[in-house]
Amino acid sequence: MPRSRFANIMLGPTMIARRCTHERTMEVSNTNRRLIRRLLRNGLAAIFALVATLAMYVSVADEGVTVPGGASIRRYLDRYDASVFRRAHTLRAILESAEARREQIIERLNREWTSKEWIYTTPNRTTAPKTAISAWVSSQAACAALRAVGPTYGRVTDFRDLLDAPFANGFPTKLGRFVSDADYPQVQPALWTIAALAVAVGRADLFNRREIDHVLSRLEIAENIADLYQPLGDGGWNILPQQIDQGAHATSATALGPANGSNCTSRRVYHCPRPIVPLG
Repeated sequence: MPRSRFANIMLGPTMIARRCTHERTMEVSNTNRRLIRRLLRNGLAAIFALVATLAMYVSVADEGVTVPGGASIRRYLDRYDASVFRRAHTLRAILESAEARREQIIERLNREWTSKEWIYTTPNRTTAPKTAISAWVSSQAACAALRAVGPTYGRVTDFRDLLDAPFANGFPTKLGRFVSDADYPQVQPALWTIAALAVAVGRADLFNRREIDHVLSRLEIAENIADLYQPLGDGGWNILPQQIDQGAHATSATALGPANGSNCTSRRVYHCPRPIVPLG
């Protein structure tokens, strides 16, 4: 028998087995490829559906619809001016809207003051009366109202009384400090009180000479209290008067101080920037 024929006879089954194995391997490989492609398609479809769902949810929240987490989404979008459905109004539109609602806002502040809505109870307070007016709130309101009210406003007396509220019966000025809404003194009530008093000094169309002198005396007290919160005299303000680290200034307080005219003392308040006087 020729050698080549013998070899074919002997190696034939092996070759056939190899061929079958190869074909089976190729079939399994093709099956795996199809499976992988199917998994990739399904995965991409799931990711696309998830992204589309999230985009739709964010869009619904951006539109203003009440959904869980909607307020946080809107705040985040507004922070980066990324809202699509609630575009920011122009400064002119904002000013026109504020001007149109000026009287409504002033009346609301007056109503809240006269109805004693700014009196709060702090059960855990130990160094001052548990129920008292919030100088933080009342002084902000007085500052805003006195900047916006016109010279012909008929209830200015209410706002004059509002300026004296932080000094009534020695409270919230207790132990030489403004007592905040907590059990410890913070700088914000002092700075806002100074801001309100400084605005009042500039409103000679609302206050007579005697009343302005009275406001100046209050302003001097408030400024002396505020000095406790800038012990280093480097222009930085602290939240608390006796911090361990006196140089750990608070950004919010440091920005609030000069912005509200709290660098003005009663001796040179007339040389400070004039407060905003309403139109008309």
